Amino acid sequence: MAPDVVFRKRASADLANLFDYLNALNPSAAQSYVAAVRSACLALSDFPERARRYDDRPQPRRFLPLRGRSTAVIARIIDGRRNMEAILRTARSP
Repeated sequence: MAPDVVFRKRASADLANLFDYLNALNPSAAQSYVAAVRSACLALSDFPERARRYDDRPQPRRFLPLRGRSTAVIARIIDGRRNMEAILRTARSP
């Protein structure tokens, strides 16, 4: 069974921030780019294991859902060139 895809508030805010940033640079491309990112997230319902597995961490993980889940939760939308470890650690800090 394909998982449902749900965007958390922070992921929706990330998309809005991405749109605002791109809109300032290139208004004609902003909407289509953000739509493409959203579409890629929604495609997880069809291809939930398409992401690379990260085995170099104490707990191997994918930043996408694994088989057997009924819901894929999009928690964040982060540029891959950023320090994801630091961003995710900060998000868990009190």
